[in-house]
Amino acid sequence: MHFTPDFNARVGVISDYHAKGKHTTTFAEMYTTPDGTQIIDTPGIRDFGVVDIPSEELPHYFPEFRKFMKACRFNNCTHIHEPDCAVLSQLNEGNIPQERYYSYRSILNNEDIFK
Repeated sequence: MHFTPDFNARVGVISDYHAKGKHTTTFAEMYTTPDGTQIIDTPGIRDFGVVDIPSEELPHYFPEFRKFMKACRFNNCTHIHEPDCAVLSQLNEGNIPQERYYSYRSILNNEDIFK
């Protein structure tokens, strides 16, 4: 089984206990998808985390949020629960992908919300 047909990367079974992949990689290798996305397969590393980004700065790392953030009612909007949040409005209208918002929430709360 391969991650994508163009890559010759070995893929193993998913752990029933952790619901994550088991180690199959023996050396680091980077792959580039047709759309330019780069994926790094690293041995022994199961997760990556984000450190030292203050929560109030985190939305600025999401380009799809930036163009709407100035329209939020509050300049310190967390884009979670505030009234007149332009990001939430655009999310609800389908102009911000749900997956990107889930990633934002996951990083903000330091948790994996996809479990």
